[in-house]
Amino acid sequence: RHSGVHEEVTAAHGKLCYQDFASEHNITLPSVTSASNRTTTSYRWEEDPLSRNILQGHDEIVWAVEVADRRLFSASADKTIRVWDISSRRCEQVLEGHTRPVLSLAISGRLLFSGSYDYTIK
Repeated sequence: RHSGVHEEVTAAHGKLCYQDFASEHNITLPSVTSASNRTTTSYRWEEDPLSRNILQGHDEIVWAVEVADRRLFSASADKTIRVWDISSRRCEQVLEGHTRPVLSLAISGRLLFSGSYDYTIK
């Protein structure tokens, strides 16, 4: 079910958003020990044993994400939208049709809408 919550994350503030999300949902991020043996709360994806949870497939930055039922939709600068099965973490479909980066997604009922730099909403 769609929660109605929408947030876009860029690289500049992605780490802070991730930490804020974890804090708001009572998720404890693992501490990482640095080379100087000081413990820090910095989170490093590559050191996470659960990194298998990262969905890989887009060739460019992901601009927007929406969730509905058991699917996650991701919009990217690679001009595509990917449809992911959340439980299996597999890409079920790649939606093409925009000629420039896809910047936004919205879900209304059973319809998915996308907005792009190509000046269209599909």
